[in-house]
Parts: sequence; C-alpha cells; structure tokens
Amino acid sequence: MRALPLLSGAAMGAMLLAMAHGPLTQGTAAAFLTVVALTHATVLALLAGLGAFAARLRGVLSQLHRPSPRHALQMLAAAAIAALAIHLVHGGPLA
Repeated sequence: MRALPLLSGAAMGAMLLAMAHGPLTQGTAAAFLTVVALTHATVLALLAGLGAFAARLRGVLSQLHRPSPRHALQMLAAAAIAALAIHLVHGGPLA
C-alpha cells in the first residue's frame, strides 16, 4: 500500500478541522446553517464552473489522474481518522 493517499487524507482531515473550527464552536444554529449553506454554495459553484469550461478542458481532463475507488477510500478513511484523532486530542466530545 502506498502512503500518498493516507498522507493526503490526513492532511485533508486536519485542514477541514482548521477551517471549520471557528464557525462550528460558536454553538449556534445560525453558525451551523451558515457552514452548511456556504459548503453547498461552494460545491455548486465549482460544479457550474467546471461545466462551463468542460468543452475547453476536455483535452486536459483526459490527461488528469483518475483515482481508483480504493485510492479514494484510503484518502477518505485517513481524513476521517486524522480528524477524529485531532478532535479527541483537542478535547472535543464524541457526541
């Protein structure tokens, strides 16, 4: 097993916690709804932008690395484990 997907996933988990820590620790429903809304808006904007330039990027996209399902699963598992470890070390509750 290669270490790159695990390292990339661990970095993703730590980055997610670093970005979401402030809004999520405010403890208000408005903060949570803001995070959810901005996350969905960002994903939709990225998909719309990719769709708008798909015809131009067809040649470039065909050359990009397409991770296997195993590779993607390793990255997501490492991200979840790293986020949980940081959360617990930081003193966060499990529930």
